[in-house]
Amino acid sequence: MTLDNKPPYAWEGGPEIGSSFMSPDPAPQGGMVTANWRLLEVNRLCPATLQRIFIDHATGATITTLDTTEASRSVNLHDQRLPRSFQLPSNLPPVTDYQTLVCFECNAYQRLVSPLCIMTPKITFRVQ
Repeated sequence: MTLDNKPPYAWEGGPEIGSSFMSPDPAPQGGMVTANWRLLEVNRLCPATLQRIFIDHATGATITTLDTTEASRSVNLHDQRLPRSFQLPSNLPPVTDYQTLVCFECNAYQRLVSPLCIMTPKITFRVQ
């Protein structure tokens, strides 16, 4: 069981066509946005928690992190997109990087001892 550590999702990141992106872009300060993750594969479905992280693209400094929340389980094994909507914090810089730390609990070891935590690729977007 402890060797059962394959991440449930594989995300695609980067500037390639069809990769993950934020919409709308530019996003309104404090407004609702959707992170549109492109999934390369969904290996299995597991409960998870997530923490959203916002980084100043120009300096690399973490601007803010949002409270840890339970991840939605509305994904299927054959999905290629994972849209997630949420409200932005206020006072983000004009160009912001967004990442999520996702901690999965796919087996008893991960539930009781140490979850499998994965950092998503960065999504860079503009804020106005």
